Amino acid sequence: ISRIMGAFYNNWLVSENRRGRQAGSGPGVAKLPRQAGAAALKCCGAAALTMALALVQDARAEQSGEKNSFDSADMTLVAQGNLDYTACLRSRALEELDSSPDVRVVADAAAAACRPVLDELRAALGDNRVNPQFANGAIERVKRRALRRLLPLLMMERSQRSSP
Repeated sequence: ISRIMGAFYNNWLVSENRRGRQAGSGPGVAKLPRQAGAAALKCCGAAALTMALALVQDARAEQSGEKNSFDSADMTLVAQGNLDYTACLRSRALEELDSSPDVRVVADAAAAACRPVLDELRAALGDNRVNPQFANGAIERVKRRALRRLLPLLMMERSQRSSP
């Protein structure tokens, strides 16, 4: 990280010299060397720093044996988990649709009842040595997509049941 931040600092110094300003002077510019990272970030953008931090994260994951990406086996697990969770949500929600006038309450109850499906997916991804943060992001995506598709289905089913 220190080499990367040093490169940012050097790029910042070059840009300051091109502008004809003394390095470390002017409004909003770092005045002390220990604040050079903030000035370099301002100059070069957050994207480069994000990329550098991602590289560091990948190096740490390599050392621990974790993966920060999915291979075909992981994608198959996520796809199967998505199908299982969606099926569980739909069946539970349709069973409980008449128990509450608000479909959001029904969806919440179904999501709570189907949480073990997501826990199984999390455990399976952990067995495949997928980084837990990466796996949690994928699981949250599965959950959000399934709930987003469930609400319109419940509203249509409710309207069909209420029509004579």
